[in-house]
Amino acid sequence: MQKQKNKNSLINLKKDNESEQKLDEIINIALMNYKEMIDLGYQTDPKYASNFLEPAVSLINSIIAAEKIKIDKRLENKKISIQEKKIKLLQKKLELERRKMNGIGMEMVENEEGIFVDRNELLKKLLNKE
Repeated sequence: MQKQKNKNSLINLKKDNESEQKLDEIINIALMNYKEMIDLGYQTDPKYASNFLEPAVSLINSIIAAEKIKIDKRLENKKISIQEKKIKLLQKKLELERRKMNGIGMEMVENEEGIFVDRNELLKKLLNKE
């Protein structure tokens, strides 16, 4: 099941990278055309400048929208990874509570975040040694 989850996350990551590259292409093309339209707008007669400047404004709005989409996707990915980490921590906490309820005593659970020990049990052990 873990392998399937990793495979799915890699596929989603590739899709996200592809869509982000496409958004970057759209942004670059729109930015290039925006600059051309602004240059043309300033080089023409003022009464015709609006014919170039109005489309330039719509291009810059497209750029802003594309950037917003990229930021929203990144934020959503971060949110999902934080939720996954939270679930893992809650599962570890639940495991500790189960061991404590079973009367095992002071159990240490070691993982990549550190070592989890019941504080009260640890204090009892330390006080009894003195």
